[in-house]
Amino acid sequence: MQSKNTVPRGNTLAILENLLRCQCKMRHIMRLSKKIIKTRLNFWINSEKIEEWVSSKKIFFILSIGRSGTKFLADLLNKAQGVYIVHEPVRDDFQAYQDAFHSEEKARDYSRHFRKKEIYLRARKKGIKSYGEVNSLLR
Repeated sequence: MQSKNTVPRGNTLAILENLLRCQCKMRHIMRLSKKIIKTRLNFWINSEKIEEWVSSKKIFFILSIGRSGTKFLADLLNKAQGVYIVHEPVRDDFQAYQDAFHSEEKARDYSRHFRKKEIYLRARKKGIKSYGEVNSLLR
């Protein structure tokens, strides 16, 4: 006879799997939240400063499918002088990528309010002429 507080053995595995899924989702949300909070905490940076910096750089994005050598390509491009290439910089931003893909307005807001500032904060002290991202997650 089972007590009230026990879970039938067949359900234990399903419950554990659900807990793990929830835990993974929460980790992704927390990482993204930290990035957004960090970006927003730098309130002393005004949008004119960011626009000036962005317009003075050559910024490019290389998109690919997964497992196609994007990490190798980023490492190779980083060997050039005056460039800073990042491999998959915002890995947990899948929903924003999808929203931006389907809505020009959301893409503009995402770029204006988060990504430009996030790129600026990451690369502003590097003394570079070009900034790039190699990403297999933007598919």
